[in-house]
Amino acid sequence: MNDSRLDQHVSHLIAQADRCVKCGLCLPHCPTYALTRDESESPRGRIALADALARGTLVPDDKLLGHLDRCLLCRSCERVCPSAVPFAELMDDARALTVARRPRWPSWLANVLSRRRLARLGMALGRRLPTGWVPLDPALQRAADRLARGRDPVAIPKPPTAPTAPTIPAAPRVGLFLGCVGDAVQPGIAKAARRLLEAAGAAVVTPAAQTCCGALHSHLGDLSGGARRADRNLRAFQDRALDAIVSLASGCGTQLAEQSPPLPATHWDVTHYLLDSGLLERLRFAPLDALALVHTPCTLTANPSAAQAVGRALAHIPGLRIQALTAGAACCGAGGMQLLTQPAQGKALRAAKLDAIRATKPDFLLTSNIGCALHLSAGLDDPDLVALHPIELLARQLKSDTTDASGSKAT
Repeated sequence: MNDSRLDQHVSHLIAQADRCVKCGLCLPHCPTYALTRDESESPRGRIALADALARGTLVPDDKLLGHLDRCLLCRSCERVCPSAVPFAELMDDARALTVARRPRWPSWLANVLSRRRLARLGMALGRRLPTGWVPLDPALQRAADRLARGRDPVAIPKPPTAPTAPTIPAAPRVGLFLGCVGDAVQPGIAKAARRLLEAAGAAVVTPAAQTCCGALHSHLGDLSGGARRADRNLRAFQDRALDAIVSLASGCGTQLAEQSPPLPATHWDVTHYLLDSGLLERLRFAPLDALALVHTPCTLTANPSAAQAVGRALAHIPGLRIQALTAGAACCGAGGMQLLTQPAQGKALRAAKLDAIRATKPDFLLTSNIGCALHLSAGLDDPDLVALHPIELLARQLKSDTTDASGSKAT
C-alpha cells in the first residue's frame, strides 16, 4: 500500500472513531462480547484499539490483531449506535493498516474462492480426494458437497388449469449477479432465480465478465483488491439497459449496495425484488404441507425490508408453515471467511441455533447467505436436512402452468 493510500485510511479511521461516544449501547448486541465479556472484544473496545493503532500509540502485535480479526462484521452495533458510527468501514480500514502483518493463507484462499472456475474446481477435487487430504473441517466439506448436490425436488401434483394471468406489457430487464463461492457451492440458486424471473416475464441478463463482489478481500484488509472487483462488476453491468440488478447471497448484496461508484441499476436482494416488483404476484405455487425454519443472515438484517420480504414471499406457498430461527446470538458465527479463520468462535456462536434446529425438526432450513448455509449445515451434518435459499423452495413449488407476462405458459 502506498503512503498516500495509507494516510487516507489513517485519517478516515480516526475521523470515524471520534464519532464513538463510548456509551456502551452496542455491548448487548455484540456476539463476540457476549461470548467473552472482554471489553476488547466489544465494538467500542475495538474502536479504541483501532484508533490507537491509527495514531501510533499501539503496535500491531498478535494480541491486537486477534481482537480486530475476531470481529464478525455482523454490524449489529451499527443498527443501535446513536452516533451512527460506520463500524464496518472503520474495521476494514483498521485491517488495511495491518494487512502486511497478517497470515498470507486467508488472502490466498480468498483469491481462489473469488474465481468461480477455481472455486468449482476446488469443490470437485474436495469431493474426490479422501477425507483429510484437503485442509478443511471434514464436516464443512460434507456440507459443501450436500449443498452442491442439493435435494430432490418435492413431488408436486399436476395442478388444475388456472385462469390466464393478465398480460403485462413491459418485461423488466434484470441483471443477475452470481457471486463466487455461492455460485460454486449452491449453483441451484441461480437456476431458481432465472426460473422464477423468466416465468414472471422478466428478461434475465447474466454478464460473463462479472466477478466476486470483493467482500472477501475488503474484510481481510485488501481494500484495493475489493475496489478492483467492484470496478470490474461496474463495467460488466454497464450499457445493458437494466431495470434492476439482483444478487443471490445477502453477503454479496451488502457489498454491492454500498460500493462506490454504484452499479448502473438499482440493486436488490433477489427475494426482495421478486416480492416488491410485483413479479411474484404473477406466479402460482403448489401447496406444500411442511415446516420451513428461516434463518436471517446478519447481512440481510441490515436491510429490514429485505429481511421481511423472505417470510412474505414464502407465504405465497399455500400450506407452508414458516418459523424464524431466533435462538442464540443474532449472528450464527459464519462471518464470511471467519468459519475458516475463527472456527472455535464460530462453533460457539452456532451451538444454540443447532440445538433449536434439532428441537424444531423442520422439513426445510432456509437462509439467504452461502456462509450461513455452509456453517449451519456443517454443524448439523445431517444428509436429510440441506440448507436451501428461499427462492430455491419457491422455484421447486412453482406451478408448471404459471403464465408469464407475454401470455405464454412457463415450463
